[in-house]
Amino acid sequence: MINLDSLSPELFKKLGRQFNEGDLIFKQGESGKTMYIVAEGTARVFYNTGNVDHLVSIVGPGEIIGEKAILDEKPYQRTFSVQAKSDLTLLEIDAKHYKLLQTKYPDINILMLRLVLERLDKANEMIGILQVTDALERFIQYVLYYHRHHQRRMGADNVIPMTASEIRYAINLEKPFVEGCLKDLVKQKVITEVNAGFLLKDENALHNYAPKLREKMAA
Repeated sequence: MINLDSLSPELFKKLGRQFNEGDLIFKQGESGKTMYIVAEGTARVFYNTGNVDHLVSIVGPGEIIGEKAILDEKPYQRTFSVQAKSDLTLLEIDAKHYKLLQTKYPDINILMLRLVLERLDKANEMIGILQVTDALERFIQYVLYYHRHHQRRMGADNVIPMTASEIRYAINLEKPFVEGCLKDLVKQKVITEVNAGFLLKDENALHNYAPKLREKMAA
């Protein structure tokens, strides 16, 4: 993660951009010449195909978005769309200000490379999940994936919940199936329902209950 604590208030104010929950930061196919660092809040990265938004990732404080845009002198065509999942503060950075950040953070290139490699590892993990042909196993593996990578603590008690829609479109499952699984897992207290979605309480609880869930979904 990129630590922004040493950034001057003046530069933070100059680069800072405020977004409300649901706001679109940029859209797939648009051209852009800036990248973003998340200062506060979370954003969802998604790919649109056939009028369906497929969740790619959730990013939080210290993570970067759209870094390819500052690597070329020509405007970069955005590969994904990014939307505020919560109220959001981003630092918008062009090539000029990136050079300025390099003076503040001599290791920023290494940090960015590390973030990109972590993202690649998660992408490879997702590819493996998408290749699972059994719908329930794919569902379970994705819930565990989300729990490990996205449902992480962002402060004292703030976590990122998953939604039925995000699960459905991330791994190409039918809406009734996903909602049926979630409803039963809530009933059995394997996951917790919150206003913004669902939280997995315990990975072992999901593993242990999976055979029973399979019986119920097959009935």
